[in-house]
Amino acid sequence: MDRKYMSPTFLLDAPFF
Repeated sequence: MDRKYMSPTFLLDAPFF
């Protein structure tokens, strides 16, 4: 779940976190 914030594409990872 932290990757949602750590990933530069957090907006795209939001539904994938």
